[in-house]
Amino acid sequence: MDNTLFYAICAAGVAFIMFRPRKNRPRRSLFRRTPTNAPVEGASTMPRLGVPHTVTLAQLDQLEQFSFPRERSWSREEADLILDAVVYMRGVSAEVIDDPEPELRVQNALLHTILSEQDLREYVRAWGERRRAEGKQGTDPRPLPRNNQYERVERAIRQLAGP
Repeated sequence: MDNTLFYAICAAGVAFIMFRPRKNRPRRSLFRRTPTNAPVEGASTMPRLGVPHTVTLAQLDQLEQFSFPRERSWSREEADLILDAVVYMRGVSAEVIDDPEPELRVQNALLHTILSEQDLREYVRAWGERRRAEGKQGTDPRPLPRNNQYERVERAIRQLAGP
């Protein structure tokens, strides 16, 4: 009986210490669920596509060739979109500044532009799906169709790469 009372008092003390309200911190709740995929206000990011953790080993190998980490949490669709964006960006870069692999800073900024703007993202996604349907493989997609999306990526490359 004495041990049971002692353990009950200890458990109450621990619960009080863990869940006591503090002055500068909001109160915690044990069962509150927050969305793990919620977009950050004002941030331009690529929305999640497909079912997470479905990326294939072949896609991971290709992403690793383009200096991406082996991230198993991506979906097949996200990996395809990222790979297509890299190939498209390098194709435009090869045509515009004669350098299929501009410096990493330029590549990262261009990928951010392509993946964060919805119309560019959707265009590159459809372009990549057409390439795969036609059986085209490889990292040299030239010649690329000249359209509004091409011109926007071209303008971004010229701004980032400088004269």
